[in-house]
Amino acid sequence: MAAEIRPKDLPTVTATTVGDKLVLDGATARSITVANFLTSPTVTTPNIVGTAAANNAAAGSVGEYVESNIANTSPVAAGTTTVAKTLTSISLTAGDWDVSGVIEWIPLATTVLSSYAGSISLVTNTVDITNGRWSIMTLQTGITGAGNTDASNVVSPCRFSLASTTTLYLVGRATYTTAGLNMYGILRARRVR
Repeated sequence: MAAEIRPKDLPTVTATTVGDKLVLDGATARSITVANFLTSPTVTTPNIVGTAAANNAAAGSVGEYVESNIANTSPVAAGTTTVAKTLTSISLTAGDWDVSGVIEWIPLATTVLSSYAGSISLVTNTVDITNGRWSIMTLQTGITGAGNTDASNVVSPCRFSLASTTTLYLVGRATYTTAGLNMYGILRARRVR
């Protein structure tokens, strides 16, 4: 069945129904096919489908993952006692991110570690004490000795809703006496939307 449609100031268009499609033929002999929008599509998987492979989500996609991992074989000197020091950083593009981090502390042979804090911060060498962005531990008896890694700070996932590309820092601050202190760890982020 064919019907003639004459919109004002447009060439004649003929509409023909073929199965569940509408085919429009205009004066230039081009065809436009419009799928049947009256029938509901069949949904076989109602959720967002994840990957079944050991790979990463594309940049900008939900599930995108970014990390910076400082290995225990390449620790960073913690610097001066009671002074905050950046361990590592990551750059995140605009979006909604869950960010978490872990700092492991290694006292040198004669160092006595008495308190330590870890933070995810928007400012380098600065502990951010916003709720959820830091953790602190104060010890009654200090941790002493080279290679002792019983001290760690875990900063649980916290939300960063970013309007533009932003650098986040994993920052440590320790109180200790005598020698020095090293740290290593990981800063990681997952795009949630």
